[in-house]
Amino acid sequence: MYYKIKDFHHIPGKNCVTTALRNILNYYHILLSEELILGLAGGLGFYYVELPGFPNPFIGGNSSNMIGRFCRNMDLELFELRKENPEAAHKAMVGKILSDIPVIIKIDLFYLDYFKSKFHFSGHRIIPVAIDDEHVYVADTGYRSIKKTSIENFKKGRTSEYGPKPPGNLQLFINKPEKDLPILDNLWAIIRRNARQMINSPNGNGLTSLEKFASNADRFTNSEYLLIQIEKAGTGGALGRLMYRDFLSEANLYRPHKKLLEAYKLYSEVVEIYQDIVKELKKGNIPDLKTPLGQVLDYERKAAELLAGL
Repeated sequence: MYYKIKDFHHIPGKNCVTTALRNILNYYHILLSEELILGLAGGLGFYYVELPGFPNPFIGGNSSNMIGRFCRNMDLELFELRKENPEAAHKAMVGKILSDIPVIIKIDLFYLDYFKSKFHFSGHRIIPVAIDDEHVYVADTGYRSIKKTSIENFKKGRTSEYGPKPPGNLQLFINKPEKDLPILDNLWAIIRRNARQMINSPNGNGLTSLEKFASNADRFTNSEYLLIQIEKAGTGGALGRLMYRDFLSEANLYRPHKKLLEAYKLYSEVVEIYQDIVKELKKGNIPDLKTPLGQVLDYERKAAELLAGL
């Protein structure tokens, strides 16, 4: 048996969450850029977590629950399904594929046959688009073609215990929108709320964790892994700041405001600092991190305070 969701087209992207959302919206004939989706999801964040078994402390540049935030901000119906039993979870997913409904699956990418990852990461998102008796075929972020992985390993990835937030057989799907997305109406409020979240750092996600990154710079001793963390692990470059900078530029086209342009300039400085760090990491060197990360913290604090008053 082989079945593929009819008329689903994978457009490669930069971040697993924004790529998945963009591809589902595209399936529903709504065309938005990844950068705009990131911003509309209130996706700017920063987290720092000490995890055993990782070469460096675990860092990331996005807020939590971006899919849920995007759907709330855009008045979309989001349905979440978790099943403890792996077989029941798999059957539920197959049922959606057979019904031509794309779903977003949370998975540990270590178990994906095509990924060949050395590290566990349980926050990865993919869209299963086809199934046969032995394999699941998925649309995954930057891959240009649909990839396949064994059903056995797919189930392992969905039930992985690796943290900080294991997948737990999570499956999400979004109802087809019945009306236009309220981008213009909600844009400034979303940006303002996201900036205030950066300042207040709920659950440690925001400037609080960025401060930890700067003050614990000497703990990042593995250059290969730090390069992945900053540039490659679905960040879109510069720990998500490149995408957010470009979102601010696009947002200013939708609803112009001088604060958007001022924040764009600040994030341009942040991107440049990260790009300088990446140049050294690509040579296998760990550069001085304390000074540039202190500068990043200063620029990000100014940007957050600026946008919080939008």
